[in-house]
Amino acid sequence: MNSTIELNSDRWPEDLIDKNIAFALYRLPMTKEPVLVIQRSGEPKRLTDFTQLQNEKGFVMAPFSISENSPLIVIEPTDILEGWDNLEKGFDLNGDTTVCSLHSNMNTNDFQQYQDVFTKFSHALHQKEFEKLVLSRSKVCKVTGEYSLYALFKKACALYENAFVYLCFTQSGGVWIGSTPEILLSGKSGNYSTVALAGTMRISDPFIAYEWSKKNQQEQAIVSEYIRASLKTLGINPEEQGPFTATAGNLIHLKTIFEFSLSESSQVSELVSLLHPTPAVCGLPKKEAYTFIRKHEGYDRKYYSGFLGMIDAEGETNLYVNLRCMQLSSKEIRFFAGGGILCGSDAESEWNETEDKMQTMRSLFLH
Repeated sequence: MNSTIELNSDRWPEDLIDKNIAFALYRLPMTKEPVLVIQRSGEPKRLTDFTQLQNEKGFVMAPFSISENSPLIVIEPTDILEGWDNLEKGFDLNGDTTVCSLHSNMNTNDFQQYQDVFTKFSHALHQKEFEKLVLSRSKVCKVTGEYSLYALFKKACALYENAFVYLCFTQSGGVWIGSTPEILLSGKSGNYSTVALAGTMRISDPFIAYEWSKKNQQEQAIVSEYIRASLKTLGINPEEQGPFTATAGNLIHLKTIFEFSLSESSQVSELVSLLHPTPAVCGLPKKEAYTFIRKHEGYDRKYYSGFLGMIDAEGETNLYVNLRCMQLSSKEIRFFAGGGILCGSDAESEWNETEDKMQTMRSLFLH
């Protein structure tokens, strides 16, 4: 593996994209230095099933639902570069600021459309067809002016120290930037962890002890129980920490950490397949909720609520659920967000929660 990359352009992220070279730039939570993974030639591997990740080593970009338009992608790490100094050494990035404006094309029908879908979800819950459903939406903003991908990534790293921050480009998936606090699976040397992350509140003062509603507590308990059951199918009895309150940007969530050992490396892909999609982004019963969402949600989530990160069953794996994210092009940016729906949920409150979650990414464009 070549550890030397020549980034000889003052706009190297955009230059790689222009040349159709797949890459992933990421920074793990509570760490200082980023990692750049580049596949020097050819297209990334496209897989048709999550269990096919068993022998893969590379950066995974996984959709909510695998399709021709949103394949399961593995970027082969032919080149790896670590650290801010190495990324910026020897050339002028000329992109530490972003000068552009976002203009939402949202109209008065957007909430009505959301409410109509919410009613379908709520009806199914009241009919006891599901324990929980997750309803998401996307919002497109037109862009005027210019922005630097590298500057957006760097700002996200500064704002969201507790999150997995990434910038990723593939030929089939396009350009995505995100910041997510939710681990799908992380670990090495047989020792792994995953989390249950559910329940959301916006915070105005980080020093105030906020009280969680029954709805939020119930939502978190549902996700935790699903993870316990999934681990049990592989004979795993995890150690638990939580639930406790965790901060993610301007939001707080309820979080439980599950720590455990895997006896065989093959269990990594098996467990990923079991956990995805988690009830935090899908619902329960999982299979039926997944089918219901795809039929009634009304749009393609693509890589939102999928997962991404480095996978290596024999080395170190760090996979995160793709929560706070956006898909970018030169003319528009699409934001994604969702929330758990239970019998007692209210459409307006859930809509406002998605607005709060989208603000995590929109804040990168604020001066």
